[in-house]
Amino acid sequence: MKYKKKKRSKTSSTVPQQSNPRNVFVVRKGNHLPVKRLLAAPLALVLSVSAFAHNGMEHIMGAIASITPTSIAVKGMKDGKITPVMTDSKTMYMRGKEMITLKDIHPGDRVVIHAKKVDGKFLAAEVEVGGTSAAHSH
Repeated sequence: MKYKKKKRSKTSSTVPQQSNPRNVFVVRKGNHLPVKRLLAAPLALVLSVSAFAHNGMEHIMGAIASITPTSIAVKGMKDGKITPVMTDSKTMYMRGKEMITLKDIHPGDRVVIHAKKVDGKFLAAEVEVGGTSAAHSH
């Protein structure tokens, strides 16, 4: 019994085109698997680098509800939940690219706090202050 070789269909996977002078592989219509794999690798790399860049920090965003010398309470913008965040001597305070101090921050200011969990509590590494409340924009 003789077996016949199957002919390749026109929608087969990557094959060099004869008219292509550089002999570059072209993915033809109907076969998107190689393209998905090609896109998945760089995406995975970008996600792993961004996770590494944050060093395990969590972002706490909202408006300042209250401030003490050792903590900031942040009211979440979406859910209104108050999140207490501890501060220490290593905490940096920024408004744009300018370094500021804790005394420059007021209740109502919008913030993004980069914090780590230490013993079940958030400890701020950096407090980025955005727009200010209406009470402080004289």
